[in-house]
This record gives sequence, C-alpha cells and structure tokens, in this order.
Amino acid sequence: MQHQVGSSSAFEPRRSDKTRPRRRQSLAPEQIPQPADFLTGIHHDQTSGTEPGLLDNHSISPLAQQGAQAPGQQEGDSQRPQFGNNSRGPSAPVFPSIFPAPQLALATQIVPHFASPRVTPFDRSRLLSSLGRVEKIFPNPCLPSSDALTRYLAGYFTGFYPLVPFTHTPTFKLESCLPELCLAMLAVGAMDRFEVTPATELFYLAKALLSDSQQRRARSEMKQSTGLVDNGSSLARQLIDELRCLLCLAHFASWQRDPALRNEACVLQSLLGQSLRSNPLEETAQSEQYLDWEQWAQQESERRTKLFAFCFLGIQSISFDVPPSIWCDEINLRLPCSCPEWTAPDATTWSMLRRATPNEQGLYRDTLDALLSALQKWTSLWQQTPESNLEPLDPNGPLPFTSSALLSLAYVRNCFDIFPTRKIFTWAPAEIAQVLRTSPPVDRKWSSLLAAYHATNLLATLVKLGVQYFKHNQSVLWSVEATLCGLDCSVFLEKWLRRVNDTMQDLPLSDYEIQLVDWIKDVVYEGLSSANDGSFDTTSRPAILPDQIITVWSHIMQGNSPFTFIRMIGEVLDEYRRLSVRS
Repeated sequence: MQHQVGSSSAFEPRRSDKTRPRRRQSLAPEQIPQPADFLTGIHHDQTSGTEPGLLDNHSISPLAQQGAQAPGQQEGDSQRPQFGNNSRGPSAPVFPSIFPAPQLALATQIVPHFASPRVTPFDRSRLLSSLGRVEKIFPNPCLPSSDALTRYLAGYFTGFYPLVPFTHTPTFKLESCLPELCLAMLAVGAMDRFEVTPATELFYLAKALLSDSQQRRARSEMKQSTGLVDNGSSLARQLIDELRCLLCLAHFASWQRDPALRNEACVLQSLLGQSLRSNPLEETAQSEQYLDWEQWAQQESERRTKLFAFCFLGIQSISFDVPPSIWCDEINLRLPCSCPEWTAPDATTWSMLRRATPNEQGLYRDTLDALLSALQKWTSLWQQTPESNLEPLDPNGPLPFTSSALLSLAYVRNCFDIFPTRKIFTWAPAEIAQVLRTSPPVDRKWSSLLAAYHATNLLATLVKLGVQYFKHNQSVLWSVEATLCGLDCSVFLEKWLRRVNDTMQDLPLSDYEIQLVDWIKDVVYEGLSSANDGSFDTTSRPAILPDQIITVWSHIMQGNSPFTFIRMIGEVLDEYRRLSVRS
C-alpha cells in the first residue's frame, strides 16, 4: 500500500539561474559526500504556498535559523550544494548537517554496563528440573553443559540484545526469569554463536515449557473465576515474561530456512499479538521520580518489551506482506528512556543521569501524530537525540542506524508499490528475483528523487565501512530490518537508474539528478574497489551503473549472518544480478 506524504509538485525546487546548482566534478572515492551535501541543494519556495521538503535543512539547521552563511559560501549561493573542504577532511560537509554533532555532555563520560553473565551448575540444574513438566513430549530431556550455556547467554547479550535491548543488563538475574524465558534467550544466543543444532533443541524446549505455563495459567484463571484461588499479583510478571519469551522465540523462528521453524513462526506471530494485547498498552501520566533504580528498571524493561514486540510484528508485516497484528492506535506507551540512563552501571550513576534529564519521555501516540505530519519531523527529532548517528558500531547500539535505514524504506515505499508481489514467503531466491525483475519501472518524479537519495545514502554508509569488512562481520553489524531495507533500496535504485538512462535523451537530467548520479558513481566505485574483485568493471559508464549497484549490494548481503533469512536475501540479489546480466 502506498502512503502519500505529499504530491510531487509541492516539492519542486525553484529553477532560477541564481539558485541552480552547478554540476560538480567527480570526487575521488575517499571524498564521497555526506548525506547533507545533497540535501543542501534542495530549495522550496516558501512564499508561493508550497510545502517545505521532507528533509528541509532550513527548518532545523542552527546556522540557517540564525541567517548565517555556511562556511565557504558566497553571497547568492545559499541554495547551492557545497562539496569537499580539505581543511575539515575529505568527506566533511561544509553546510550544517541534518545529522547531530557530537555532544560533550555528562552522559558521554559514563561507561555503560557490559553484561558478562554466567550459567552456574545450580542454574543448569534448575532449568533441567523444570523440563520434567514436558517429559511426555521430550522423554529424558537434557541440556548442554554449564560452559556451553554460559557461551549461549553471552551470545544473547552480544548478538541479540544490542538489536532488541529490552533486558536491563545491570539488574539482570537469570534465576529470577521463568525457565521458558531462560531457554528462549539461550536459544537465540546459541544461534548467534552459529551452533544451530543446540539452538533449535533449546527453541523447542522453551516453546514446550511456554505452552505448559500457558495451560497452567488458564486452569488457574478458571479456578479464580469460580472463587477457588486468589490469582495474586504475580500474574502481571508472568504475562510480561511470557511476552519476552514469545518475542525471542518468534525472532528465532521467523528468519530460518527450515520449513518447520517457519510454520512455528506463523503460530508464534499470532501468540505474540495475543500476549501483547493481554498486557497493558496504556500508560498514565504518573511521574517516575519516586521510583528507585530497580523499580524504574523493571518498569522501563516492561515498556521496552511491549514496544519491541509491536515493532517486531510490524517488521513481520513488512517482510511477508501480511496485515499488521497490532494497530498503532492500540499503543499509548511512553517512548524508551535515553541510552545513558538505560546502560547506567549502578543506582548512583543512574540517579545522577536522571537529575540531569528530568523530563520524561513523551507518549508513543503523541509522538506518532507529530511523525505522521511529515517524515521531516522524524529527522528533526532524530537529530535532537545525542546518541543518534549512522554508525552500526555506535557504542549506544545499532538502533539509530536501523532507524535511518527504515526511513529510507519509508521514502522508497512512498513511490514504489510492487512489494505485495515479492513472494518472499516462498523462500525461493530465483522466483523472488524474477518477480522483482519484471516489476514496473520507476518514474522520475520528485518523490522518486528523494527515495533514490535515501537509497544511495544507505549504501554509502555501508561502503564507508568497507564491503569486505562488513561482509565478514555481518553477524555483528547487520539485522533483519536493515536487510529488508537493503533489498527494497537496492532494487529501487537500480530501477531508478535504468529509468534515467532510458529517458535522458528525451528528458535531460535536472541539476539534482546530475548531482545524485555523480554521487552514486562515487559510491559504486568505492564499493567495487572495496569488494576487491578484479573481474568487476569499475568504469563510470552510465549504462552499467544499475548493474553495478546490484553487484555491490550482492557482495554486502552475502555475509556470515547466523540468520538464513539474511543469507536468502543475499541469494535473491545475486540471482537478480544474473538476470540483469543475461538481459
């Protein structure tokens, strides 16, 4: 479904000679421009009643608000994009960036807590004892050694947790978790360590225990309804732990090639939606200032669990082209706290950080209303977050990078409506590639230009890290969400470039299209050089640029991720590249 943010005519730049950007000379690979370089050339006529652009620097950059000229600009050149400034480094933009500058605040001096948990023999015995509840399904169940379980738990915190940080590591205690949650965390961690067989066994054990717990709770609720027992206050804790368990299990099963696990994912998706609805999805305006550290951590962890479950269901909807299980208007929780507060190693540090940031986070629904007014508002709010940047290896975690990738996806889907026919659910790379290859062409409207820019920006971010480095560290740097964004962005950008090549004789390139194509050439050249394969043609001939985009993305996707879904998407792009070469 397309979501129109605005008509293309509303974003047409003014075409006076004075403000027309000049074509820049091709940059060396190390001078790939920053995202703001292209955007600073976008101008919108505010006096004629047109809307500002979705990423209008003038609405958010400090210098623009003060009426100051950017460094290196001449009077009258305020609308021209500025590239390169050797005094500030080869790739530094000379105009105020839409992305945040480093914040020299108290929080940057705090060393976040790093989890290094152990699974003791006592912990293992407790888990093994709990498996007696499912002996009818799994006769004589067994578990790996304590050392192996410790390795898997470390895998959870180093692999899964940075992407889905709902476990509060400074106060985490394994013995306080339900056995099924422990086993689900261990299953995810074992998969992160590429130990597929024990990971799968732990998955099924966790699922069996979860099913047993749900049946026990149903019987208990039935007795409570007849007045036989008092349900007590432990129900809320049990429900949130079940939600955490389902989130881990659904994440595990959804991205595997095994048909049995994929069938389990369908069931778990439904259970996850039901479990999420069984937990409170509304928050009052009650202040958190009277909570101690552990009470606050428990409340924040519960909030994050619900929000991440909601986000995961949304990612499944995007991935497999199915209707959403939970609607946005059902969620009215506060947004998560800042990274420094969440990773504070002790109560004293946390209290100090809380005093420094007294304002509570806004409600999700209020923030969403502001977000939907235009994607520019998201960018503005993203800029104001000190820990947001485009580095997948950011100390605060990869979520800001993933958010920027999802922003690129939003722009692409605003103008490219082929995705309900992708057939990703078939897990057949050749079939998926053929569907993508025969999909309709892309137009050259303003909305498509913005989408092409964001697709290029995502690729440029990865190329700067190095294609080979990224490819061989994919398990640390990459996520399912970013993979989906990469697939859509790569196919869209390839089709946009083909459209440009096919129509440029009848419809000459605009100044902004010239800038973007030049930037794409630089990114592709650097990407192919980093791929370190001499068989690739690294020339800048426009006719082969679309194929080279897919080649670079194909290299990036064929990495060492523990999730077969990500590797399958890499196979799709490789097959897509072969189809392009044949044609």
